[in-house]
Amino acid sequence: MANVSQDLLDSLRAMPEVLDALLEGCTQEQASAARGGDEGWSVVEVVCHLRDAEERALERMRLMRDNDNPVIPAYDQDTWARERNYAAANLRAAHRRTGAALAAAVGAARSARGTGRNYH
Repeated sequence: MANVSQDLLDSLRAMPEVLDALLEGCTQEQASAARGGDEGWSVVEVVCHLRDAEERALERMRLMRDNDNPVIPAYDQDTWARERNYAAANLRAAHRRTGAALAAAVGAARSARGTGRNYH
């Protein structure tokens, strides 16, 4: 039988290493120029999105952990990209913050285990 909670934790835990491997040898210039996906975002913009989405996910996990009936606010990724100027961001700084946010999310998820709350 699958252990969904453990699988999610394992995926979160592995993501920084996967991101490291994907960005190995990638310069700021390359990451700014390479575009793809439906939104046409550059690699830098995608890393910034991952950073912000993981930081928001951490906030959401804490809300669910700490409140019986949390209100989970939505966000608009395109607005974030414009307002936070993803296109001009530093790849390495965004990458470091993404790793930190993922590590914090793993910690928060671990601390939520055993609280008696059911998150699925």
